[in-house]
Amino acid sequence: MVGAPLEKILLKSGYDVEVVAREAKDLSKHTLDADVIITATGSPAILYSDTIKQGAVVVDAGVASESGKTVEIC
Repeated sequence: MVGAPLEKILLKSGYDVEVVAREAKDLSKHTLDADVIITATGSPAILYSDTIKQGAVVVDAGVASESGKTVEIC
């Protein structure tokens, strides 16, 4: 609902976009190089501080739930 439309908008605007599935074998290989990370996975605990380079911007556009309750990871 979020990822595909956002990818199209960013590509059309001239940005270099790389889409990486949450099941990627080495997710940090991609996230440690990124200047901007936008997640829309709907899964909690995908990113951690040691998988994000210093100064990167992170936007989480997903909502995660477990056992019918919204999960907030801070």
